[in-house]
Amino acid sequence: MASSAKEHNGTFKGPKSFQQTKKSWSAVISGGANYNSSVMSASPTHQSTGEPEPLTSSDASMPQVDHFSHKVARPFLKGTIPNSVLVDITQIYDRQKEFIVALQIYCEANTHLWAVSEHMRRDNNRIYAEISVSPTMYEQIRQQPALELENFDKPLMAYPTLSPSENIVKLSLSRSPAQYGRRDGGTTQLHDDMHHNLQKFGQLIDCGFVTGGSGVYAGGGYAVLAVSPKHKALEHSLNWTYHPIDFSSGQLLSKRDNVLSLATWAAMPSYCKYCHSMDHALIDCATRKQKIPCLLCGTFGHFQRSCPRRNEDPINSTKERKVSKELQK
Repeated sequence: MASSAKEHNGTFKGPKSFQQTKKSWSAVISGGANYNSSVMSASPTHQSTGEPEPLTSSDASMPQVDHFSHKVARPFLKGTIPNSVLVDITQIYDRQKEFIVALQIYCEANTHLWAVSEHMRRDNNRIYAEISVSPTMYEQIRQQPALELENFDKPLMAYPTLSPSENIVKLSLSRSPAQYGRRDGGTTQLHDDMHHNLQKFGQLIDCGFVTGGSGVYAGGGYAVLAVSPKHKALEHSLNWTYHPIDFSSGQLLSKRDNVLSLATWAAMPSYCKYCHSMDHALIDCATRKQKIPCLLCGTFGHFQRSCPRRNEDPINSTKERKVSKELQK
């Protein structure tokens, strides 16, 4: 027996529109709990909580894709001093004195713990203590970022800071090749292709692909670049080249193919939301005008508000004159 479309109160509940269905599907694939797979950072990442830091785009709203808020919990912060380390103390914020004592024991006092900054750092609503350690301890943390401190049940994650002199840009990528999501060889190929496609824009510090609450890859990725004047200016539309998979053998083809991948970042210049060019705004997009017909005359190349026949239409002209006479009364 088919279920009724009416709710218990008798009101009719129609079927979801296609737009609502698309949003629901997107929420299943990309929403919910967030996961991140970093292919360069040795340290694992954990889900971030709380509100994300605001990012601005061409229209002062959130970028179309933001893989850093919540999803990439590893901090990419400049150090207040060179070669400092950030320790995530978000979960033990109320045990600060115990943390300092345990950290001193772990580092054998000032043998390896040289200084602790008076000011805590915050990124993506997580709290970090910035510390300065010996070169030996610094390298140890790079190799094993989980600090197992005395009297703490769970290890605390530690991350080297970025150079204070670097200009860091965090890219969120979409429409990346689907084959990056495969278990065998996917992350390795992604790492290689990130270098190949992004090295002209800056030095690649970290990169990875991002999955949503479903745990399924949907073409999203991220990259952290150190940019400088000698590098090419960042672009929104990327001619992303990669080696496709030969499905007959399962091996990568020697000849590269390309796809249109999109990059967004904080405070990026304006760009067209239709063709993704950075040369004009949506209202001036010639490509859009050639694909969407005028509602008045049915031809392409312009919209109704600028239609040459708008003032020549006798019906519209009569209506306009009639309205103007009524307004004069």
